[in-house]
Amino acid sequence: MESLNKNILAFFIMLLAIYILLKMVFNFQSKWDGYLLLFLYFFVLVLGLLRPDGAIYVETMINFNLMSLINDLQMNQISWLIFFINMIIFMPLYFLLTFIPIWNNFIKRWIVFEIIIIIFEALQVFLHVGIFDLADLILYNIGFFIGAGIVVFFQKMLAIYSKKGVNI
Repeated sequence: MESLNKNILAFFIMLLAIYILLKMVFNFQSKWDGYLLLFLYFFVLVLGLLRPDGAIYVETMINFNLMSLINDLQMNQISWLIFFINMIIFMPLYFLLTFIPIWNNFIKRWIVFEIIIIIFEALQVFLHVGIFDLADLILYNIGFFIGAGIVVFFQKMLAIYSKKGVNI
């Protein structure tokens, strides 16, 4: 896809996501807005994690060695950026999974999350666009737990403010 087309697509996705979030903030959302946000999130993940990259050449498609992450962080500055991106990309998922009624508690959402990240890592191997990396799975989990903590924090804050009768 041409660079301009990518930018237009990214801009459209961002505008749509902001529009939906504003509808939610002002209580105008429909029941499908959460599903649409989740779809947009997965669409961006697929574009980001499953894109072909000619710069990737690896001898093995599976890495269960956690020490390689530490080695990469010591040797390569770009690895720090990848480290933080791998934590950040799955932080919103807990919030987005709250819109699916059948996944109504933490354990169900965590199980769904684990299935999703294993599918993404396996697809990277099968499509030859990356490797199945245990360190990535751990970083994704850290990001998911941080996101869950943020959601719980805001839910508790909203509960406290609603008991006091303060409008936010």
